Amino acid sequence: VDCSFNIVMANVAIAVVCALPRGQTASPIAIALVHAESISSVEHCLLQLREAGRILELPNCEPKEVVMDGSPSIHGGCTSVYGEFAAISCFFHVMKRAKEAKARANMPKTIWLEIKKDLSLLSDSVSRAEWEKLAVLFEKKWREERPATLSPIGRASVETF
Repeated sequence: VDCSFNIVMANVAIAVVCALPRGQTASPIAIALVHAESISSVEHCLLQLREAGRILELPNCEPKEVVMDGSPSIHGGCTSVYGEFAAISCFFHVMKRAKEAKARANMPKTIWLEIKKDLSLLSDSVSRAEWEKLAVLFEKKWREERPATLSPIGRASVETF
């Protein structure tokens, strides 16, 4: 689920909902013009999509996992409509936030390249279970193991990151 601002004209956003079966490419299933990226706009779009699925008697229209960019509006709209679900950050936005954190931490390039390589391994996982194991290993490496081998400046940048 994503929204893009000001694509058509000011004060209009485009909401895009895709189906993303495991191990496959995302396929758009709904594109909607919404007033803004707000909880109410996202909620309205998703309720309309749910109703279309009901009318067409489509099975499995309630997601258990939603990939999103972390926007409070998208998360709030999805929570309002779907209740309990697993919110998953898309890799593009994970890397975007990591780059922003790297800049704030004034991280040395060599450490950043190592972290970036480790994050790329997460994107190569073939199952949710494998991703979760890799995420635990990433956390362990960068919170417990690797900082001890870094210079004080490197260690401080990793802690800030």
